Amino acid sequence: MKIFQTYTKYFFLASFLILAYLSFFMLKPFFNPIIAGLFLAYIFYPLHLLIKKVVKHDDLSSAISLLAVVVAIVLPLAVLIDLLIDEALIFYHRIDIQLVIDFVDKYFGGSFSIYADQILAKSLSYISRLASDLVLSLPQKGIALIVILFTLFFSFKQGEKIVGAIYEILPVEVHYKKKIFEQSKNLLDALMYGSIVVAVVQGAAAALGFFLLGVKAPALLGLLVAVFAILPVVGPATVWVPLSLFKLLTGQTWQAFGIALYGLIVLTIILDTIWKHKLIGEKAKVHPLITLLGVLGGLKFFGLMGLITGPLVLVFFILCIKYFGGKFYETKS
Repeated sequence: MKIFQTYTKYFFLASFLILAYLSFFMLKPFFNPIIAGLFLAYIFYPLHLLIKKVVKHDDLSSAISLLAVVVAIVLPLAVLIDLLIDEALIFYHRIDIQLVIDFVDKYFGGSFSIYADQILAKSLSYISRLASDLVLSLPQKGIALIVILFTLFFSFKQGEKIVGAIYEILPVEVHYKKKIFEQSKNLLDALMYGSIVVAVVQGAAAALGFFLLGVKAPALLGLLVAVFAILPVVGPATVWVPLSLFKLLTGQTWQAFGIALYGLIVLTIILDTIWKHKLIGEKAKVHPLITLLGVLGGLKFFGLMGLITGPLVLVFFILCIKYFGGKFYETKS
């Protein structure tokens, strides 16, 4: 009887490992869309709770929340893409390549003109290849979009039940469960709202400010600000400082002063320092090195979604270390 029980235990363990292995590779192509859906669900879950107070039916409230998210993202994204295409075309037709080459040679030295043609040719080749790959991958993108929408819908509908089930099956003591879940929520808030949401707002504010100051391609520059704002230490100053210096060196003094003033006060002090601190508060302080390494490693391992997934993996790994460290010291004492 004992031998039979032992064989049964090992049989189920082996079956579980095999099925887990097959499931991993079966779901691997959809990891990024699933993560994207979960990310959007977490960001917009407060909105879903408001809708749920009015519409009590789970399916209907989840469908309305899904529609609200689609409208909130698709419409601004469509406008942004349209602006970026227009600005890229205008930039291509208006830019004086020789002026840029002369400017770099004059202020930074070297013989940039020798490499300019090679850089331009390689850039055009890369853009052409990127456009071709995008067209060929449209069916795959469509499937990914469907996975995101389904993940988002069921996260709204059954999110609380899923979190509750994870809480119940987590094989740790109750007081550790509470600590782990509380710290996890604080860290998620810090990364999601303190990094991603603030970066999007900074990008929009930068685009608006550059537009009002008469800077060419404000949407493109705003997108760059949003990307750099996610990275710790780097921040939006990586865009507005060189832009202001360029305007100053090319004789556009008042525009340079306006960009520097707007960038310093609005983008860096108000949004990047004061508002971000108030949004996160003292809930969770994620070390800048963790965020930076998480973003860089995440981009290499997960692609674009690594901006979110990379830091989260490191943060939860540190949580596990804290838990086992606490258990170790409890056992010693």
